[in-house]
Amino acid sequence: MRRASFTGLMTQTAREAARSRRQAEAAHRRSLREQAAAERAAQRSQALAEREAKQRYLEERADEVADRNAEVAERLDELRCLLQATLQVGDTIRFDDLHLRDDFPAFAPPAEIASAAPAGGT
Repeated sequence: MRRASFTGLMTQTAREAARSRRQAEAAHRRSLREQAAAERAAQRSQALAEREAKQRYLEERADEVADRNAEVAERLDELRCLLQATLQVGDTIRFDDLHLRDDFPAFAPPAEIASAAPAGGT
């Protein structure tokens, strides 16, 4: 009977070791699945964050474009008003009006230069 108990004990130990190994393997597979699921969730979260950042960037750029377009439209209105105002004024400039017409006195050399004998005329 002792032998049957030893054999039974060995069989029971082998079964418990196999069950323990299967449970460990199952726990390991479960851990791998959870890790893979966590990685997929992190990737989805990162992709969502990137899409949101891209959307914010595009919205900011669209707002900037709208602001710049408003500035350009305002500047064009100013230039149109300026053009209309100057077209109503007779502001023609003739080329002859641009010439300087100053009367300069006739050249009068200083007396010491005028009375000196010409050089090199010996």
